[in-house]
Amino acid sequence: MVQTTHDEIRCYANPKAVYASVGLVFILALAGLSGIFSGDNMSTELSVPFSILFVILALWILTHLKSYISVDKTNNTFLSSTFGFRVWDIPISTITRIGTRGTFAGALTIMTITYRKSNGNEKTVNCGSKQTFDKVSLQKVLDALVEINLKLHIPPELRK
Repeated sequence: MVQTTHDEIRCYANPKAVYASVGLVFILALAGLSGIFSGDNMSTELSVPFSILFVILALWILTHLKSYISVDKTNNTFLSSTFGFRVWDIPISTITRIGTRGTFAGALTIMTITYRKSNGNEKTVNCGSKQTFDKVSLQKVLDALVEINLKLHIPPELRK
């Protein structure tokens, strides 16, 4: 086995944001269980299985807290992992734009990355909200992206 060293800069999600996600999933599970008491036969039959699925999802999130974005400077790739699943592995040279969009009436600023796929089409992906990431390490990730791909411009909303 050949070992290589990777120069990687990671920015982890704040655990408070992850716990808030778990709380929301548990609330959805409880809301599903409330269907048992509604008296409607269809909602009674469906509420228990959906509530069990929501509890399993919440337990999965609790056991896989490490959500992050990173720049692998060895392979020049942008990586994203959410709740234990690798979501994006994008070559930085293919990134054409880093943008933002607001959500929850502007309370959250979502970072978006647009990149060119191998077939020439562009695809825009969401990389998480600025508020969930550690501020200092997020700036290091953004600096590393610009260092590798000089054409990129970081929106001021992500620099605040």
